[in-house]
Amino acid sequence: MLRSPREPKELYRTLLARRTTRAFDPDVAMTIDELGTVLHYVFGCHGYGTTVADVVSIKRTSPSGGGLHPIEAYPIVSNVAGVEPGIYRYSVRDHSIVRLSALHPDVARRTATAFMCGQNYFGAAHVSFVLTARFYRNHWKYRQHQKAYAGILMDAAHLSQTLYLVSAELRLGAFVTLAINGLDIEKRLGLDGVSEGVIAMTGCGPAAPGLSPLELQFTPGAPPAAPLPPAA
Repeated sequence: MLRSPREPKELYRTLLARRTTRAFDPDVAMTIDELGTVLHYVFGCHGYGTTVADVVSIKRTSPSGGGLHPIEAYPIVSNVAGVEPGIYRYSVRDHSIVRLSALHPDVARRTATAFMCGQNYFGAAHVSFVLTARFYRNHWKYRQHQKAYAGILMDAAHLSQTLYLVSAELRLGAFVTLAINGLDIEKRLGLDGVSEGVIAMTGCGPAAPGLSPLELQFTPGAPPAAPLPPAA
């Protein structure tokens, strides 16, 4: 048996703190600095470079197939101090959010819930992010590759895990889901589903005190071995 580290580094503590949250605290607003931190360290640009094919690639904190980063983020803000509730688009170029439509906080939560097929425990998050893909960013290079779309799904998965870790470091709850109503989301955001389409939704915010009955209670360590079935 391999030995676990005796004194885990801070990163490892953050990994262990990572979990899915299904109950958010409506009485505690997320701060604008927390939103800015999440956007910067999850979806933000941390540099750029030019490939041998003269393609400009940006650097994010998550990997991307071919360094192409096709994923875009549309925040749905319902409870962030200093940010008007509504649907926004995140601009990577200048690290800003552009409001697409203003919403009452309750309407923002209902909209997020409807986008996630009625999952109101996720819809109650202080900010939800619609993750879309600009397909041409990948398909111009991988248009004949059978794994091109799988690469886009992996990109969204990497970003959602990074969001979990940044949220855990900020002591925020987080979630990700593929149970989404893509048709309604694309219609609301004005996307055609071909040049740009919805992949997943994720989000974060201050968690409610205690644990939701919907959340698993984990016992430390590995589960006991299952008994062998009786001999035939």
